[in-house]
Amino acid sequence: MAPDAFTQKKDFGGKNWDFYRHEFELGIGVSNYLGELGGKETKSKFLSPKDIEYRTFKLAYDFAYRYNFGSWFAIRPSLFFGKVAGNDQFTTNSDRNYRNLQFHSRITELAVVGELHIIRAQRGHSFYHAGVIGTPGSPFGVSLHMGIGYFWFNPKRGNVNLRDLSTEGQGLPGGPVAYKKTAISAPVGMTICYQINKEFRLGATLSARYTNTDYLDDASTVYYDKEALRTAKGDLAAELSDKSDQSDPGKTSTGAARGNPKNNDFYYSAMLYLTYTPSIISTGSGR
Repeated sequence: MAPDAFTQKKDFGGKNWDFYRHEFELGIGVSNYLGELGGKETKSKFLSPKDIEYRTFKLAYDFAYRYNFGSWFAIRPSLFFGKVAGNDQFTTNSDRNYRNLQFHSRITELAVVGELHIIRAQRGHSFYHAGVIGTPGSPFGVSLHMGIGYFWFNPKRGNVNLRDLSTEGQGLPGGPVAYKKTAISAPVGMTICYQINKEFRLGATLSARYTNTDYLDDASTVYYDKEALRTAKGDLAAELSDKSDQSDPGKTSTGAARGNPKNNDFYYSAMLYLTYTPSIISTGSGR
């Protein structure tokens, strides 16, 4: 590219944005969930951070591509791999502790989010060609994101697939419809980042996903008739549908609340990212 053309170019937010439209990210962090199982000592509240059980954080990974439309807006497709879990034995809430349910599930999510960059990290004049004057700018950035995802899950207790057992009578006479192992997520969150050099950036992201399923943890409605479940699905299904010690059988009798169908389940992640931005230098006359 001709030197005089390069001098017309500025850093992020300027005229040379075409040089930095494509970015690739690798993330590692943790994931967790909010739903019917586990939680803190008080009564479970919808999407309350106070109900987070820190003992159930699991390792998570993310691979993403970003296309920058300009300095303030980008589209980011991503592939997320995580795990979520819940355990009623981790809470001293008497009702949930007595219920004694637990689950874990792997999550595979394909999502696309739009990013609004409130503050864009600048590369600064140290990356310009010799003799070109520029302003250093700030290496820090802040962005918000929102989008839609499609994810796969499969709640288990130990090595047992809970969905196959119809623990709340799903798909059985008088029970709810059998749930799918795929659902829609709505990611929303915030990222802060630091520009290391022209090509690499470090970032930290907190992303929450509201979902359209209440069966991430295999608990949503009421207890199904245990003997009817035993007849239809076997002894293991009857046993895992009710893991209480039966000291208060009325709490787990047919029709008693096993979950809360009014609120869908929710999962989230906290990730550290390394972003790579290849610089595409034009050999033409520039614009």
